[in-house]
Amino acid sequence: MSVGRSVLALAVIIHATCSVAQAAIHRHAVLIGNNRGLPDETELLYAERDVRRIGDILSEVGRFDPQNLVLLTGENSGTVSRALISVNDRIRRQIGSSSDQALLLVYYSGHADAESLHLGHTSLGIEQIKEMVKESSATVRILILDSCRSGALTKVKGFRRSDAFPIRVTHGLSGEGVVFITSSAVNEDSQESDLLKGSFFTHHFASGLLGAADYSNDGRVSLSEVYRYAYRQTIASTSRTLTGVQHPTYHYELRGKDDLFLTEIAAASSRRSRLLLPAGGNYLLMRERDGGELVAEVQADGPRRVTLPPGRYFVRLRVTDHLREGTVELPPGKDVSLKTGDLDRVPYERMVRKGTGQRRLAHGPLALFAARSEVVSGLGWHPLGGVGYPLHFSWFSITPRLLIGTSSAENQYLQVRQREVEVEVFLSRSFDLPWLTVAVGINLGVSYLRETFDAEGSAPERNTLAFMTGVQGEIVRHLGFGFYIQAEVSGVVYVFLENSGTGTTEVVTPFVPRLGTGLGYCF
Repeated sequence: MSVGRSVLALAVIIHATCSVAQAAIHRHAVLIGNNRGLPDETELLYAERDVRRIGDILSEVGRFDPQNLVLLTGENSGTVSRALISVNDRIRRQIGSSSDQALLLVYYSGHADAESLHLGHTSLGIEQIKEMVKESSATVRILILDSCRSGALTKVKGFRRSDAFPIRVTHGLSGEGVVFITSSAVNEDSQESDLLKGSFFTHHFASGLLGAADYSNDGRVSLSEVYRYAYRQTIASTSRTLTGVQHPTYHYELRGKDDLFLTEIAAASSRRSRLLLPAGGNYLLMRERDGGELVAEVQADGPRRVTLPPGRYFVRLRVTDHLREGTVELPPGKDVSLKTGDLDRVPYERMVRKGTGQRRLAHGPLALFAARSEVVSGLGWHPLGGVGYPLHFSWFSITPRLLIGTSSAENQYLQVRQREVEVEVFLSRSFDLPWLTVAVGINLGVSYLRETFDAEGSAPERNTLAFMTGVQGEIVRHLGFGFYIQAEVSGVVYVFLENSGTGTTEVVTPFVPRLGTGLGYCF
């Protein structure tokens, strides 16, 4: 090859490289949230909060310039229409005749029906917003509706299987087209959750953008990955609600080569940290403490890396038969690997009380040893041994118990032997502390007392049936692997009839303190 041709080829390469380098990608988002719908619709709690959360994620890890993020909360249909027109005009001016490209993402959370979005007391037709997005000059246009019956946008009338779909657009947006995503089918309601403090779909969509949806584990989350994650998790979450299963839908018309990435969780930043989660469970990440703001939920089918602001987080890991809980500190700009072995294993009954597992009941056998003071004067403390079977529900526990004991006393005139069989039920409410569980409640039951006498004269045996009621407190310490020990103290009133020395019968109600301990196992 001659020198002239070599120089010419090099010039072409340099020109092509400079053209690519000079080409810009303008990422725009219009985020619309409105808690209020038409007059007959219940006001939502979290729609406006949901779009603020999506905006924060897009600006921090989605490479969306904050100047290109338009946040509209509580606005009417006229304001929304004007905003969309203004953004489309801006995109048209930005890309012009240059090689620049643009991405437009429109996200709506609020009330809707199959025909229109309900923005306060005003309506915006679904076909109208669809056309405004579709006719935009942006290279790639995405419209996401998190609202009831929004499946009309994609013409999906009911459930169909729709896992990840092949969006093919390079980093340079060399492809073009439009994507429509909805949180529910046309005949379904989209649902909010007080526990999540947001809608099911947006909660899982946001968690996916933070890294939960990074199935390829390449540090980036694509549109197809985040839809796949939100789709699966929304179905799983809503399958346990009274309203019923909610099926996200999609429709796309895209051409290109590679996938479209919405967030980059691996990018180094002093304002973000990255938490590496091992595979094998469902993680809930809360800010600062248990019960704090729920930041993300991650279903870790494989290893996952999520990006979060620096700080302290409470982590709850749900697996099939138990929970693990603990805290983790995320320094700015650092990768932190979570070691699940460092998390505390949560006993089954605590799982039930927290309502964070699949269990609605925890139960198991309990061996007991107790001692009570005298029911009949002069007999002293009476030992008891027996069994119980606690049943732990979310708000209370029921423990049937059987106790049997024998004691004796004597003086210079006679010897007394007392045998007792107690059948009782302990109804309690438990309070879980970091290392202990404290339970308080009431005892109800019956006691059969049999007294026999050895004396010089005639002394017939005496049989007594007594009703029992009292209060009881317990302290429980979990040992691991389902075992626990407990200590208890109670005060019981026995109510029974007793013959007096004059031949009459009177009601006797002695107050009897009781102490006990036990070893139990919970399935």
